[in-house]
Amino acid sequence: MFTIVFLCCILAITAGFIVYSKVSPENGNPDNDIIDDGDNDSDNDPDGTDQDDDLDQETPLEKAFKEKNRVNFLVLGLEGSRTDTIIFASFDRDTKKVDMISIPRDTYYLRQGQEYSAAEERKINAIYGDNGTKEVEKVVSNMLYGVPIHNYVKVKYEGVEKIVDSLGGVEVDVPMDMKYEDPYDDPPLVIDIPKGRQVLNGENAVKFLRFRSGYKGGDLDRVKTQQEFIKSAAKKALSFKIVSVIRTAFHYVDTDITLTNALFYGADAAQINISEDLNMMTMPGHEEKRTYKGVKLSYFIKDDTKLKKLIMELYDVEEENTDQ
Repeated sequence: MFTIVFLCCILAITAGFIVYSKVSPENGNPDNDIIDDGDNDSDNDPDGTDQDDDLDQETPLEKAFKEKNRVNFLVLGLEGSRTDTIIFASFDRDTKKVDMISIPRDTYYLRQGQEYSAAEERKINAIYGDNGTKEVEKVVSNMLYGVPIHNYVKVKYEGVEKIVDSLGGVEVDVPMDMKYEDPYDDPPLVIDIPKGRQVLNGENAVKFLRFRSGYKGGDLDRVKTQQEFIKSAAKKALSFKIVSVIRTAFHYVDTDITLTNALFYGADAAQINISEDLNMMTMPGHEEKRTYKGVKLSYFIKDDTKLKKLIMELYDVEEENTDQ
């Protein structure tokens, strides 16, 4: 149950992709034009009349998706066939800010045709194993009111130890004594990290990120703690050896962005101020117990009103215009 995607997201995206705008507007995108400017629709509409009609029918939010200068990524941390962590990461090219929305792994999502599915299959973390990355992209886009997803990053969790060690460790404030044993894990898992501020090496960082029990607020509190870990790791990664860090991280991620381009983007990453340029959030909602086929599980239920408001704020859309 690793959630080291948070760390790798910073190393592979914030340390590399965040500078996308610094090279793309002037020099073009070395990979492809991932922002749809609408020009490609002309081949399917020679006289342009249907295209104009479609534009008139678009909501202000849909128009903003096309017009705003944002690049969006889906970041997945995998645990076997399930996604232990899902992050929607959006980079605003104009403001040079990164917004990250963590989507809890237990988020309730009933897929079409699965009205009689098992309780576990009603969680968003089950989609990847059944249908793969593209389906997760579609689900997340749909959940976030049609926001486009331009690229993905899937994290191979086994590399986190080497990544953290390449940084010389990461300083964190451990919120509690973390003690846990699982003799059935392979190899057997033993977590014993004392409370307090300390520098974690790679091995203990993995255990810190893996620890689940003991949080009063459940997985939501765990996410907050890990977000602080990310910021600490990112600050250190961006302060030195950035090219080496990105190169190490890329051995343990699967993405449709090439290593060459990530290194190219990373050349300017030292200019980023993590404290000011990175905004980390959790999808609004609440935890709730539900029972299906005699199985009672805890689900995260998204708050549609707050979530839509959040997406509109990212794209600078006025709330009163969304229903036009």
